[in-house]
Amino acid sequence: MRSAAEELVVAENLALFERHFGGAIPFPLERREAAVAGRRRALLFTSARAEDRPLVVLADAAGRALWHKERPLAGTHELSRGLTLTAGPGGAVLLFWWDVTSRAVAGRHWGYDGSIFADYHLLDAENVRGLDALHGAGRGWVVTVTSGTTARSVMLSETGFRGFGAGVVDVAGPHEVLSTTTAAAGVDGVFFAYVGRPRVPGNGPAHLWVTFRREDGSAPWSKPVDLGPVAAATDGTWPPPRLELTTPAQVRATVGALRRTVSSDGRIVADR
Repeated sequence: MRSAAEELVVAENLALFERHFGGAIPFPLERREAAVAGRRRALLFTSARAEDRPLVVLADAAGRALWHKERPLAGTHELSRGLTLTAGPGGAVLLFWWDVTSRAVAGRHWGYDGSIFADYHLLDAENVRGLDALHGAGRGWVVTVTSGTTARSVMLSETGFRGFGAGVVDVAGPHEVLSTTTAAAGVDGVFFAYVGRPRVPGNGPAHLWVTFRREDGSAPWSKPVDLGPVAAATDGTWPPPRLELTTPAQVRATVGALRRTVSSDGRIVADR
């Protein structure tokens, strides 16, 4: 049984959701979560219904809403794709998205108390299929955009300055990107993983690739590392890779049953 305090939290949250969605809570309701300093959690709720706006909630350890944003994209066109939530320093919360109308990849930074700290324009892109954002404590954010058959990434420091040599890096280089692209920040730089195939006549089979960039934008590897062939899903789409740091200088990339570990010097290493 729930305690009286837990019942109160449930009732308060239910009322918040019903007010935001105008009655019945839509199903399915997609949730993204980011751990925030002070045992807090930032939560992003989105619905497939076109009339529903996203909802951002910052909750304490008990699940009580400390602040929320019923119009998190207020002041923009509010027509977005790829909404992604991350944490920030000092209990901050950041939301990144692609603005369908302006074609801008943008970010919004809320402070500890929910006040807007800054808005960011990161780059312009067409036909965005996926957006990945991660935060590295003391370093900043890496935002990677899969657009058409290309993947590009930008780095934003916690002080608002650009990394990657103050520019945008082309992640996939010679490859046509088929899946969305994911990133993981290691001690020496940033790993990227995608499913792709060569941009040549006939293309060839799709493989899982991992590449790497240092924070100054340089590419220490001569070419992306090939981790093996990947099959399309039954509906014809390409599954997105998953990246997991196994050490500060090694990352494990997974797609379906394919799983390989790569070090920051470009070597495939045995899984532990």
